[in-house]
Amino acid sequence: MTPRPLLFESFDATPTEPEGPGPEWQAGHDAGFEAGREAQRLEAAALSERLVARIEDMAFAHAEARLGLLSGLEPLFETMLDRLLPGLAETVAAVQLRAALMEALQADLAAPLELYLPEAEIDTVRPLLDAMGCDWLTPCPDPRLGPGEAVIRGPSFETHLDTGAMLDTAREALSALCAPKKEKLRHG
Repeated sequence: MTPRPLLFESFDATPTEPEGPGPEWQAGHDAGFEAGREAQRLEAAALSERLVARIEDMAFAHAEARLGLLSGLEPLFETMLDRLLPGLAETVAAVQLRAALMEALQADLAAPLELYLPEAEIDTVRPLLDAMGCDWLTPCPDPRLGPGEAVIRGPSFETHLDTGAMLDTAREALSALCAPKKEKLRHG
């Protein structure tokens, strides 16, 4: 049988360990935290760039649609006046009425649209809209919107945009198109 060592109580002062994390842990935590913030900034910048691209596309489509609508409605007004008011079509009143209808339509179409964005994206988007000459589109903050979301409001409509969802849908569609197809083997 082996003798067991004697254990005596120690009355030496025990070294006190500092409370909380040490400097190495704190330095690692700070580095990780900063890396996370930088990743978030890069993601927000990428979402802002995608949103700006969508706004540029919409600005071009809006201008084309407005021009097409104006040129398409003028013959309609002319035909209405010719058929509804046959005796008045040759008079000055018909010409003035046509001009008044066109002027009212142009005034309606010239009403500025409001682009609601998350508050953090307003400062990024405003200079881009100014540079593109989109004075008909006014950026407004909306704290209810998340990154990559936007709402365009006009006098009689509202359009919601979610660039993140649009990109996910496009990514899924491209993945489906590019996925390798399995060949069927014929035995026989």
